[in-house]
Amino acid sequence: MKLADLLVYNTPKYVGIRDPKLGCLRYALILLIIIKFIVLNIFVNGTHLKQLPIIANSRIGVQMPVHNCNPLDADCNSDFTPMSELPYCLQYNSTDSTDWGMRQASCEYWDGPSLTRGRAPIPGALFIPTRVTSIDQKRGCVPSAENRWSCDTKPYVDRGPVSANNSIYIADVERFTLLIGHAFETLERPYICGSSSGSEAEFIRTKELAGIKLSEHQPKSVTAKYAHNDHTGAAHSHVIPDHPDPDSEFPSLLKLDIGDVVSVGDLLKLADPRGVSLLDMQLSNNQTLRWGGAVLRLTIEYDNFAHFDPLGNAPMMYELSASFLPMLEYKIMYEKEFGEDRLLRNVHGIFILINVVGRVRVVDFSHLMAMLTQAMVSLAIANTITDLIMKYCLPEGNQYNLCKYQPTVDFDEYRRSRMKLKRQFGEDYLYLDHKPLPHADILNKHAAKGSTPIDQDLMLILCKFEQRLNTIDAMDPVNTLKDDGETDNIGNYIRERERGYQDVGSSSDDSSTDA
Repeated sequence: MKLADLLVYNTPKYVGIRDPKLGCLRYALILLIIIKFIVLNIFVNGTHLKQLPIIANSRIGVQMPVHNCNPLDADCNSDFTPMSELPYCLQYNSTDSTDWGMRQASCEYWDGPSLTRGRAPIPGALFIPTRVTSIDQKRGCVPSAENRWSCDTKPYVDRGPVSANNSIYIADVERFTLLIGHAFETLERPYICGSSSGSEAEFIRTKELAGIKLSEHQPKSVTAKYAHNDHTGAAHSHVIPDHPDPDSEFPSLLKLDIGDVVSVGDLLKLADPRGVSLLDMQLSNNQTLRWGGAVLRLTIEYDNFAHFDPLGNAPMMYELSASFLPMLEYKIMYEKEFGEDRLLRNVHGIFILINVVGRVRVVDFSHLMAMLTQAMVSLAIANTITDLIMKYCLPEGNQYNLCKYQPTVDFDEYRRSRMKLKRQFGEDYLYLDHKPLPHADILNKHAAKGSTPIDQDLMLILCKFEQRLNTIDAMDPVNTLKDDGETDNIGNYIRERERGYQDVGSSSDDSSTDA
């Protein structure tokens, strides 16, 4: 055996069907796949980029309304709205006969430190009191041997009845401003980014001193946006300005070097287009948000997505959005003890949760290969669709199917014919001289003699070759090697001659006439 026979390479064989309809269909599907994966996914949307998850942190601070100054400066004064102009205050001075009911209470002015006292600082969260109810309590039960160390009442009991007069509102809380700082990093590939300008360089130096090599593509600046819905429910996205814009829908919102600034009122409007008016609207529990409190989630989403950016070089950006969680009340309680007595504070307000999420899109070879694999699967599906349409939807489906799935000779009959020859010739049987098919046997014997087949032998050979050619090119799908019961005169003639040959067997005498 030759070396070439041992080291043979088997490759699939394809049939080129020359039909413009099928060709247009297949190339149209291929074009759609190219548009989908190469144009849209890679060049337009960049879905081949790997999305690295981020690990983020945030902080939020609050300060009272001031005249464009730092509240910690000695000459910085507050800019509170007079209580006489705040309808939810008992101090409200108006001839309006509106009955505010339980939504109206005495107001007090608090500053930023007063607003956060009694509450432990939690990263990514801030509680803003809107209503405080003070309850004067005294020591209740005292366990002792006389009462068998039990407590029949409560450790502390109220000195008197608790009423709305025990409650106060924090005046002008909707005009308090929030400073929101946030930053993130990725672990798989070193990448640091945040809302504070200039802080990236400090983090980079820290990382370098720690012996960690950072990516060269650290962001120099970050684009900040905010997203909100209007009264019609339509979504809008705008860039956060570097300076306050009094004509903006959110006039307090701006981006500073140390973070983002927004008032409580604008933050409420970011979550609901009704904004500040939502504080004093009656809810389903017959309370107002100012009286009962609420939970607001502020989402900060980082991304470097950009259209037509297949290499992931777009600058980093983040977007602020807010929404209310379905909680009709939020409160905390704390105490201040005075010997045997204590003052209990029942504080309702707005609990702000900051959720920093996002991703960094980077080029990754394995991720690109996974997407290209999907494209290859889509190409295979396109071929399958073309085959199904070719076979079942076009009038030439039988011919197309014959070209694609070429039938062979009936090997069961072939084996039976060969066994008959072996039984007939016994030890004289030679597979080189005794062919199991009649046309091959006739040609083999005439080749040995150097003669030419004539008459019925020649007719059988021509019909058989026509049948075998039809099996290859499907010019006449009725006359092929596929025996499905339907055939023409040529097929019937071949069938009768082969059947007689199998019944009689190959004769040692030459039944044909020499030319």
